[in-house]
Amino acid sequence: MSKMTRKIKAVSPIVATIILIIITIIAGIIIYFYTVGYLAGGSTNVSLKIQGGAIAPGAGKVVFVTLTIKNDGNVPVTLNTLKIIDPAVGISTSITVTPLFGLGSFSGTPPAASFLGTPTLAAGQSITVQFKYTTTPPPVPLTGATLVIQVEGINAVTEQTVAFIASFPINPS
Repeated sequence: MSKMTRKIKAVSPIVATIILIIITIIAGIIIYFYTVGYLAGGSTNVSLKIQGGAIAPGAGKVVFVTLTIKNDGNVPVTLNTLKIIDPAVGISTSITVTPLFGLGSFSGTPPAASFLGTPTLAAGQSITVQFKYTTTPPPVPLTGATLVIQVEGINAVTEQTVAFIASFPINPS
């Protein structure tokens, strides 16, 4: 009985090593792009830009305020409240705040108001609100004083509360 032997040719060790290196590089590139895409898609940059429009002393003890709030982040933000932290009229002075556009009634100390309809600002969107405040008793708000406000909202992706503070000089219109 004779045995038939068949010779099977194999790939040389050098060629096998090159093939393994190429497979490893391709797998690394696939993992890199998957991870980068996953991490970039999961980031939630929340940023509100609050700009003062016409912040001007009115007749007597009245200050009129127009604010534009813009979402500069990459996730939607649902706006909740606007608070006047410092109306720039002095420590012993009380104020009465009246909403003119986009806000509900002000109450509490510091005065706070809810946004009408609880707007959700997508990335790049903005909203304008207006209010006025009256000082009782004087002093009259001085030109050059600073109004400090806080806007609170909710990050629509993580559902965390976020707050942004901005200050604006009171200037004649």
